[in-house]
Amino acid sequence: MLGRLTLNPIPHIDPVGTILLPLILAVSGAPIIGWAKPVPVNPNNLRDPKRDMGIVSAAGPLTNLGLAAICGLILKLAILAFPVEVTPDGVIMSGIGQPVILMLIWGIRINVMLAIFNLLPIPPMDGSKVAISVLPMPYAGWFMRLERYGFLPLMLLFFIPTTNRMIGNIIWPISSALTNFFIEFPAQFF
Repeated sequence: MLGRLTLNPIPHIDPVGTILLPLILAVSGAPIIGWAKPVPVNPNNLRDPKRDMGIVSAAGPLTNLGLAAICGLILKLAILAFPVEVTPDGVIMSGIGQPVILMLIWGIRINVMLAIFNLLPIPPMDGSKVAISVLPMPYAGWFMRLERYGFLPLMLLFFIPTTNRMIGNIIWPISSALTNFFIEFPAQFF
């Protein structure tokens, strides 16, 4: 009904989240984040709305992890097909496959970071809806009440330097570990 059941990106553009905020963040030198128009989900159409909304919300981060795994598998194939010179600390120095391999490594890193970031239990991130689905009602209600404030709690966390560093200290080590896992995991199959 909203015309967003399409792969065309234009109907999904949110003027603030897709254009204005990323532009302001890029100019200010802050980490660039953004969003598209949300996918409408009617909880009344679900059998168990509380539980099933958590499952629906986990789909995006799980898709990011799946894309990271696919990039990891293709990376292993690309390393076999396009030999590259790698230093002992893992830096790709040269080779015809260097651009492809770097693109796949960044595909892994970006998808892993997006999955972790989206699972933060901060409204309106998907992690808050997953938290609502597993928490007992008094705590789930607290998260539900926070959602009405939209992106304000998230923006406050980004613009307060201490919490910004804290989020980075949570996301970066997990992202690095998962990235290394996806890079190294398929090796046993080759």
